[in-house]
Amino acid sequence: MYGVCPGTPLSKAGMYGIMLVECFSESTDATMSPDQLFQELPPFDILLRLLSAWAFGMLMGIERERHGRAASVRTMGLVSAGASLFTILSISLVGDHSDPGRIAANIVTGIGFLGAGAIMRYGTSVHGLTTAASVWMGAAIGMACGFGAFVVASMATALALLTLVILRPLSHGLRPTVSGASIAMSVKVSPELLQQIAEHIRERGGAIVKMELGPERGKHQLLLVEATFVEEADLGELVGALACLKGVSEAHLV
Repeated sequence: MYGVCPGTPLSKAGMYGIMLVECFSESTDATMSPDQLFQELPPFDILLRLLSAWAFGMLMGIERERHGRAASVRTMGLVSAGASLFTILSISLVGDHSDPGRIAANIVTGIGFLGAGAIMRYGTSVHGLTTAASVWMGAAIGMACGFGAFVVASMATALALLTLVILRPLSHGLRPTVSGASIAMSVKVSPELLQQIAEHIRERGGAIVKMELGPERGKHQLLLVEATFVEEADLGELVGALACLKGVSEAHLV
């Protein structure tokens, strides 16, 4: 409550203060019950949206589980149904200050953290990217079901299954063959020598997975190098080139 004497001029700051008090009084109604905060959807409509998201998510999970991936049938079903539930709650909020987009944006952020947990790096290779993308897609499909966009959700599920099932053999055919090699050397260790070894391997289309120093052999020390090669590499020529480097007494494949 506030009072102003008749005829008293108001400053701009005073006028703005009165406007803020009025807005705050209108937006906080102490008599509003919790049930009035939500615009209730028909129970059958809610059930249809949740079941649709759950079913679409499980369809994607079946493909992932068949190939032994982390995102199983249960995981994908829960992700899609959970995203749908959050979406239903967001669009059920009533009032001038409700914004369904805020909850949707947080769903995307949360699923990003969940998908990141499925990505693992082993040496120079990365696994789990497709699984993480599947979790992200499953959440998007669940959101579409939560908004009642069943046609969009159906088309997105069909597209996801096409990518995971039909395009899988094609991606394997396009993937280059990767071979590995282990090379043991007796070396006088120096930063310059290690850099030269790495350059020789890179020039032949290889990538170093691990370089490990072993016991000393007099003035030299054992160096074990593990590398992968995308294309067919002449390993005999590579070993010969490494053996000719200054500081290398011998090199051979193991």
